[in-house]
Amino acid sequence: MIDPTVLGQSQTFFGVLTTLVVLCAVFCDSNFLNNIIEGLKSDMKARSMNNLNSCREEFFQDIKNTKEKAHGYKKILAGWGSTDNKDIVADAIDKFELENILLENDVINTEKEIDTIFESNTNMSEQIFTPLYVFIFCLVVFLCDESISLLGSYQNWMPTFLYIFVTFSFALCFLLWFFYMERSKADNILNIKKEDKIHLRSNSPIKVALFDGVTFLLLFSALIAIYATFSLHFNLTEHVYAVSVFVFSFISVLLISFTKIKSYVKTHKEYTRMFIFRHFIFLLVASVFFTFLIAVIYYLNIAPIYPSFFTESVLLKNLLIVFALLNGIILPFILQIISYSRHKKYIDTKIEAIKNRVDQSKETLANDLNAELEAIVQQKGKE
Repeated sequence: MIDPTVLGQSQTFFGVLTTLVVLCAVFCDSNFLNNIIEGLKSDMKARSMNNLNSCREEFFQDIKNTKEKAHGYKKILAGWGSTDNKDIVADAIDKFELENILLENDVINTEKEIDTIFESNTNMSEQIFTPLYVFIFCLVVFLCDESISLLGSYQNWMPTFLYIFVTFSFALCFLLWFFYMERSKADNILNIKKEDKIHLRSNSPIKVALFDGVTFLLLFSALIAIYATFSLHFNLTEHVYAVSVFVFSFISVLLISFTKIKSYVKTHKEYTRMFIFRHFIFLLVASVFFTFLIAVIYYLNIAPIYPSFFTESVLLKNLLIVFALLNGIILPFILQIISYSRHKKYIDTKIEAIKNRVDQSKETLANDLNAELEAIVQQKGKE
C-alpha cells in the first residue's frame, strides 16, 4: 500500500531537521551553528592579527636598522662631498622616511580592515533570514503532509504543489546565497557608503507586486506552452515531465527575482524579515496558482501530465529533505567558512604587499646612496 503522505517514514527526521533549522534562525546562545562559526572566525581573525603584528615588528625593526645605516652613510659622505651631495643624500633619507610614514598608515588601516570585514560578515542577514525562510517552509510541508488525505481523489495535486514550491524555494535561496557571496567580499564590505543605504521606491508595493505577478505568470505560461508543443511531436515520459516542471519553476524565479534582489541589495544593503515573508507568500501563492494551471492542462488533456508521479516516487521527499538540510544548515556553515577564508587571504595579500613596499623602499634608498657615493668618488678622481 502506498503511503498517502509525502514524507512517509521520514517525518521524524524532517521534524528533527526543522528543530535544528529554527535554532539557526536567531542570533543567540542556542544557535549552535553560529557558535561554531564564531569560534572559527575568532581563530582566523587572530591569525590575521598575529601575521599583521609580526609584520609590524619586522617593519619597525627594518626601518630602525636602515635609518641607522643611512645616517652613518650620511656622515661618511658629508666629509667627502660638496653641499650639493649633502642635500641629495638628505633628500633620499627624507624620501625614505616619508614612505615609511605611508607604510605605517597602511599597517594601521589594515588593522582596522581586519575588524571591519570579519565583524561585518558575522552580522549579514542571510545567515539568519535564509534559515528563517527554510523553517517557515518546513511548517508548510508538515501542514500539507498532514492534510493530504483530506483531499480525497485530488490528493495527487498536493505533492505537485509541494514540488513546484520547493523548486521556487531552491531558486530563491540560490539567489540569496549567490548575492551573499558577492556582498561578503572584502572589497564590497569596505566600499559600502552610508548615503547609499536609504532608497525610496517611486512605485507602490501593490503595483510592483502586480507587475511581478503578471510577468511571472506570462513567463511560466510560456514555458508550459513550450512543453505542450513538444508533447505533440515527442513521447514525453513521467521523468521528462518532472524535469520540465523543475526547470520551468527554477528558471521563472531565477529570471524574475535576479534583478529584483540585486536592486534590493544595492539600495538596502541588508534583508529584512518583511522581505523574507513577502517573498515566501508570493512563492506560496504562485505555487498554488501554477498547480491549478497544470491541473487544468491535465483535465483538458492538452499535454501529458503525471500528477501521481510525485506521490509514488521518493523524488519529492528527497528534494524536501535536501532543501531543508542544504539551505538551513549546510550552506550557512560552508559559505561562511569560505567567506572568512577569503577575508584571511585578502589580509595576507595586503600584508605581503606592505612587506614588498618596505623591501622596495630600502632598496631605493640603498641605490640612491650608492649612486651618490659613486658620483662623489668620480668627482674626487677628477680632482
